Amino acid sequence: MKGDGSCLISVRVIGPKPASDKPFDAEAARILLNAEHPDATITSELGMFAEGVGGPAFEMNWGVGVLTRASRVGFIPLRAGLLEFRVDSSPKNLGASLGDFNYVMLTFRASDENGKLAATPLSDNI
Repeated sequence: MKGDGSCLISVRVIGPKPASDKPFDAEAARILLNAEHPDATITSELGMFAEGVGGPAFEMNWGVGVLTRASRVGFIPLRAGLLEFRVDSSPKNLGASLGDFNYVMLTFRASDENGKLAATPLSDNI
């Protein structure tokens, strides 16, 4: 959870890596989302990448009234299994929370399949 309580960022292994002959696609991800939040409304669909592997991701709203939450949730099949990357916040804070979420995602993008970090050099002409 972010120090000011504005969002919760989580990464979890939710199952084994899908078999290579049955790719994990957006439809499979929607089934998982619907099982956890049957009241959710998906507002956008996008892709998410970690360790050079892509998977489906969604932005959604769920809950009712003052308890309504906004989330970006992505599913990526990696060696460790099927990982779920998620940020949850109030609808008004989701946009501001995405910077922190992307920072977490960057730690996975900068790793090779063995977990070794490969730093991306930055230009000194910025």
